[in-house]
Amino acid sequence: MCGEEGAPSLRSEQGVVFDIQRFSIHDGPGIRTTVFLMGCNLRCEWCQNPESFLAGPTVIFDEQACTGCRQCAATCEHGAVWFNKGKRVVAPSCIGCGRCAATCRSNALEKVGDVQNVDAIIAEVLEDVPFYNNSGGGMTLSGGEPLLRVEFATTLLQRAKSHGIHTCVETAGAVLTETFTAVMPYVDLFYLDLKHMDEKVHVSLTGKSNQQILANADMLIRQGAAVEFRMPLIPERNDHPENLDRIAAFLRDHGVHQLRLLPYRPYYLDKLRKLGRSSTTASSIGTPTPADLDRVRSHLLRQRISTVVDA
Repeated sequence: MCGEEGAPSLRSEQGVVFDIQRFSIHDGPGIRTTVFLMGCNLRCEWCQNPESFLAGPTVIFDEQACTGCRQCAATCEHGAVWFNKGKRVVAPSCIGCGRCAATCRSNALEKVGDVQNVDAIIAEVLEDVPFYNNSGGGMTLSGGEPLLRVEFATTLLQRAKSHGIHTCVETAGAVLTETFTAVMPYVDLFYLDLKHMDEKVHVSLTGKSNQQILANADMLIRQGAAVEFRMPLIPERNDHPENLDRIAAFLRDHGVHQLRLLPYRPYYLDKLRKLGRSSTTASSIGTPTPADLDRVRSHLLRQRISTVVDA
């Protein structure tokens, strides 16, 4: 993997997009176009999009597909790629431009993330307006954390609303309250994750406190925003009764009686391999079984919280 932790220098109408998924049915109501933005300030080990942690474009490397032709090293204009004893080495000077990926004959390299402007994104979103109208769908911003670049997110959401498009934002909520205040007028629905209610455990699981997240959740509900709460279900991490009870109490205190469960799935492991990372979570826990789901759902139901399970 190469690329920089920091975001590239961008204008307010520009953002780094790593995917635009059309005909999505899991990121809000109806048929949607989901725009995935780079950059995240959490480090959840179970993240399904670990390539989005970086704020700028990057290049990921599939060592298993590499033939050692060294074309990538010859192509790099920054001298950031070389081979040492047959192993590909990438220097911090790599800017994630993707020239090496474009010339890789074995498809061992893949550029992730492109700088795009609001006009180009909205043009693609508008192509599926008939499907939104027929299904009650629209545009969803996801990530990464789509609210890290608040000016870009606000402009993109505002433009979508100007075309009468339903908007949804999938967020971890670990951003300034002022960020939510800026985007709220242009968001029809927030998907907000509650990963763990204990602050110390939340830090250990995600790298960040949950206090700002809970404060933002409280503010959104008080301001009358439409919020659907979700919980990634990670066996032996956040599925024990005490945490479930605290989540249920938080929801009830805010007049909410439904929680969407996102069962842990190890679909991201191949991405981690290409990023040169490992995951202790992947090696120490398994996918929730039907019995696990039944136990969690029954427990929450006894706390007067109904559940919906994402496939």
